[in-house]
Amino acid sequence: MQLNRTLLALILTGVVAEQCAWAGTVNWTYWTSQAPNTVSGSLMVGSTPVGVTYSGSYSFAQLNNNGTNFWVPAAPYLSSTVSNAPFGTGIITLNSAGTSTITFSTPVVNPLIALVSWNGANVMFGGGGDTQPYNIQYLSSGCGYWGCGSFSNTTPSSFSGSGELHGVIELVGTYQTITFTDTVSEYWHGLTVGVAGGLGHISEPAPATVTFSTAPVAPAPVAPAPVAPVNKPINAEKTTVKETHVVEDPCSNEEPGVYKRECQAMDEMDKDINKLKNNK
Repeated sequence: MQLNRTLLALILTGVVAEQCAWAGTVNWTYWTSQAPNTVSGSLMVGSTPVGVTYSGSYSFAQLNNNGTNFWVPAAPYLSSTVSNAPFGTGIITLNSAGTSTITFSTPVVNPLIALVSWNGANVMFGGGGDTQPYNIQYLSSGCGYWGCGSFSNTTPSSFSGSGELHGVIELVGTYQTITFTDTVSEYWHGLTVGVAGGLGHISEPAPATVTFSTAPVAPAPVAPAPVAPVNKPINAEKTTVKETHVVEDPCSNEEPGVYKRECQAMDEMDKDINKLKNNK
């Protein structure tokens, strides 16, 4: 009997290890405060903090990692999508039938809900004013803190709990609010919320629309080509400018009635020269 138990433990360990090898790390909500019909906390999506608020009736909430850890053993929460069970003790417990809402401060992609002891539960997502489509993927279930159970009567937007259901569901799509109605009252069953890590799991805004005009566009003015300077040839001959000197007759600009002695002497010499020429 002891050998069979040991063999079973090894097989289960191998299954869990194989699941974790293909799974992603999940950031689970750290619940920090409560008020009547409200419990608040936050989780990290990559390096971005995202606020999480539960609205609706509840039995009790364990905050700031205080209380009992109902998330052990980890096995019913692990799958090819989830490599780590909810950490610590954070949990919100419900005991009355009614409608509840989970709200994220920014839209998230493919949120996860981990469940503890949802025995006999009948749960439907959406309805009322919530018209968004739901697409539930049932990732894992098994034996947890309060016993063993599984999902039954599953649809893309509803399920029932068979036995002591412990497990994880994934809501495929982008959500900022999640609304569900629990139709069965019991002592209590609990939940927490997570998102797989990575910045790609925050929904990105739609890309901007670029509109191209088909109107003709006037061509841009073309600047005139620069005119190359005309360079003078290095061996060009220089132009010689001849200066003309005019020798003025000093006796030609005399004022009337005025006659210089020099001019008289020159006149006398001219006369003498002319006489000598004539006497030859």
